[in-house]
Formats: sequence, C-alpha cells, structure tokens
Amino acid sequence: MFRHGGSTAIMEIVLLIIAAILLVLIIVYSRCPYLGCLTLFTGALKSGKTMTGLRCALKTYRFTRIKWHLGNLWRKIIRKPLLEEPLFYTNIAVAGVRYVPVTLDILYRRVRVSRKSVMFLSETSLIADSMTLKDALMNEDVNLFFKLYGHLSHGGKCIIETQSVR
Repeated sequence: MFRHGGSTAIMEIVLLIIAAILLVLIIVYSRCPYLGCLTLFTGALKSGKTMTGLRCALKTYRFTRIKWHLGNLWRKIIRKPLLEEPLFYTNIAVAGVRYVPVTLDILYRRVRVSRKSVMFLSETSLIADSMTLKDALMNEDVNLFFKLYGHLSHGGKCIIETQSVR
C-alpha cells in the first residue's frame, strides 16, 4: 500500500507524538486557574478579562451543578432532605445558562445568596469605584459583601473582573 521508506514512517510517527504532546499541553495550560471564594481578573482594555472570567465562572458553575445533582441523587437514595440548588448570579446577560441578575439587595446583603452559588460580576469598578468612598455606608456594604462572600454563600465562588482596580 504505502511505499514509504523506513525513515519516513518513523518521522510520521514522531510528528504524531509531538502533535499529541502539544495538544495535551494546550489543554492543560488553557484550563482555569485555581479559584478561591473571591477571584479578580484585571488587565488592559480588550485583553480578554471578561471572556476568561466568564469561561471560568461557567466551568465552575457546571461542575458545581454536577456535584449538586450527584449529592441529591445520593440523598434521595438514603431519604435525606435535598440540598439547595446552586444558582449562577451575574450582572450581565449570559446566553445558554439560567442566571439570576445581581441586584443592590444582594450586594447590600438584604437577600441571601443560594448555597454553593457562583457569581460573576463584570466591570466591578462600575459597581463600586474610588468615587464611592464619599458614601461611607455604600462603601462599607460593598466591602463587607466581597469580604464575606465565602461565608454568605457557604462555599460559593465570586469571580469579578475589572479594567481598573481603583
């Protein structure tokens, strides 16, 4: 069938192995970084902050939903009360996922966030910037929200992105 020399066939195999290794490296290094309960993506204009942050938030949310479904399946078998459904909160419209819009009641901690929920806030500097320092009450409420998010959501994740940290 093939009339390759011995060295040509070996060269093709070596190239396939190199391609496979490169593919594995690309997949491994394109994954999301470790996300704590509060993660900030910041950078220059048009550098991919929103895309990266939203991709990581959606990946985390899907993984959380899988764990929730498996946990509830087990709880149904052993006849225990079901776990509260984790939700995806965001301040921007996201296609392909059911989300809950972030309101001031959530930021001021008047409304409880669902357990193990994932929140994605885009352009956070528009929510609370350096000009809100004059409004001490709002500044304190927003600071407490971000500091206490892990406790408020009982292990949830909050991913925020902004161009300016100020």
